[in-house]
Amino acid sequence: MAGPAARVREFFLLGGGEHGVGGGGDHGFGRGQHRNGHGPPCGRRGDPSGIPGTGADLRTLGERYRAEGRTVGLVTTSYLSDATPAAFAAHAASRFDRASIRTAYLAPGGPDPLLGGGLDLPRSMLEAAGFVVVEDAAGLAAATTSGVARLAGVFGLYLPYEFDGLGPYPSLAGTTCAALDVAGRNARASFLLIEGGRIDRACHANDLARCIGEVVGFERAVAAAVEWAVGRDDALIIVAADHETGGLEVPEDRGLWRWPVVRWSTTGHTAVPITVWAWGRWADRALGVEHLTDVHDGLADPAFPRPRITSMVRAKDGLALTWLAISGRVYQVQCSASAA
Repeated sequence: MAGPAARVREFFLLGGGEHGVGGGGDHGFGRGQHRNGHGPPCGRRGDPSGIPGTGADLRTLGERYRAEGRTVGLVTTSYLSDATPAAFAAHAASRFDRASIRTAYLAPGGPDPLLGGGLDLPRSMLEAAGFVVVEDAAGLAAATTSGVARLAGVFGLYLPYEFDGLGPYPSLAGTTCAALDVAGRNARASFLLIEGGRIDRACHANDLARCIGEVVGFERAVAAAVEWAVGRDDALIIVAADHETGGLEVPEDRGLWRWPVVRWSTTGHTAVPITVWAWGRWADRALGVEHLTDVHDGLADPAFPRPRITSMVRAKDGLALTWLAISGRVYQVQCSASAA
């Protein structure tokens, strides 16, 4: 059976809202591995510091797709060497090992386009690796129109909050459209990771105004991707979060044009469940997602979701097994019992 990688020309994993409204993937999307609820550093199985695993490299989705002849692009409002984009294209023992992450980005066959903040990605190094570098919205528009070979958009250290105004820099919707233009011109299939990474930063600060602004900006990016994909039969869009941040609750909605009454419970991450949305070809695979790593498996495993035992009951006449199988959008429950 051919999997989605063999049949679907475009994947867009839109990452953003670490508030349960969209999301990235530094905790399992890009590499698909976890243990005891924790993922290792970028593209690794762990290291001697006590992180679970052997320290061996994991195959990222980016590597998997490049091996299949796909192009891989990374788009974020955070800095490009941050954990979420790095998990799709690099191997490092720490998310702060930006030198290793940068080396992976600059290598021949590395991700293209790169659109986001330029922390630890000097223009000179990018140009030496063959990238055409742009630094504002006008330059991005000109580069996408001219069809450059390798495109890097570095917009400050990271993008400003939408609430504060973007100045000369493009919005996430703008960089999304640019990445889609690049992907659309390529004869090969494409994979794009598009992250609204500053939602998390705003929620760490319990900053409601900037959280809302980033979520609205992310929503516009999703709308741009959906508009691009309408009418296509070879596109899959997944929207998910890697975690919730801040424990935000809204006990009172005060109506249009007024700030709601909110309550934050922490400045850190929480275990609040997140939601996964999928649209397009193979979107039904989202029915089988129960853990973050299932998003990875749904893209990488042709047989996902696999049938699984959901309950076992020992009856007087033997052991009854209940299986749950998912096919398309239909749930099928099968029961069997062995003789005593």
